[in-house]
Order: sequence, then structure tokens, then C-alpha cells
Amino acid sequence: MEREPTNSDILLAIEQLSNKYASTDGRIDQLITTTDQRIDEVLEAIHVFSSSVDERFTGHDARFTSMDERFDRMDQRFDGMDQRFDRMDGRFDLMDQRFDRMDTRLDRMDERFDHVDERFDRIEATMVTKGDLIVLMRKEDRKLTALVGELRQRDVLDQTATHRILAMEPFSERN
Repeated sequence: MEREPTNSDILLAIEQLSNKYASTDGRIDQLITTTDQRIDEVLEAIHVFSSSVDERFTGHDARFTSMDERFDRMDQRFDGMDQRFDRMDGRFDLMDQRFDRMDTRLDRMDERFDHVDERFDRIEATMVTKGDLIVLMRKEDRKLTALVGELRQRDVLDQTATHRILAMEPFSERN
């Protein structure tokens, strides 16, 4: 069996461990210092990077602000154009109304002309021309000449009356 360590055994073990780790204290301090330096370097690099990113974002913000201002100006111009188009629409509406009134007038005029054409057609259908009158009068003149000739043969009219009647206008016969 093993025996229990005495106080002097324990103190001796502590002293040996202390000597063993005494040389590592310098190394640990050196590692801590190196690690602290590396952490400082990393923090400095992060700081430089974040400053650069901040500057870039600031530049982008300025560009976006400039673009927003340009878009605002464009919106104002488009609003002005919209107002002009609205005024033009109003004028076109007025023109449409005038054209509608003109169409209505022209339709009424067409109806009146159609009515006048119908009246002219009726007048033309019943109209007697100069040639028609001449033909009718010649027929009547032949009938009158035949009647006068018949009355002369039956001795109802004498020679003087016959010549006087046949010498009358419009188709006088002078023998």
C-alpha cells in the first residue's frame, strides 16, 4: 500500500512545479503581449476598414441625395407636363363639342337638301318642257286645221273665215 504524503512531500512537489512553471511565466507573458499586439493590429485594421466603409457610404448617401433632388425636379417637370396635357384635353373636348354641333348642323342641312331634292324631283316629274308644249300645240293645231277644213267642206265657214282662222298664231298657215 502506498503511504499518505506528508507536508514536506507536498511542499517539495509544489516547489518543483513552481520551478517548472517559472520558466513558462515569461513565455506566457510574451504570448499575452504578442496576442495583445495582434488584437490591437486586428482592431486597427477593422477600424481602418470601417472608416473606409463609412466614407464610401457617406459618398453613396451624397449621391443618393443628389439623385433624389434630380428626381424631385423631374417630378415637378412631369407635373407641369401633366397640367399642360390636362389643358390640351380640355381644348380637345371643346373642339369635339364644336365638331358635334357642326355634325348636327350638317345632318340637318343634308336632310333639308334631301327634302329639296325630293321637291325638285316631284316638280321635274310634273314639269312640262317647251318641247312638250310645242308637241301638244302642234297636235291641237292639226285638230283645229282638220276641224276648219271639215267645216269648210260642209259650207259652215266661207273662204275668208277659213283663211282668217288658219292665219292665227302660233302656227299660222298662209296660203
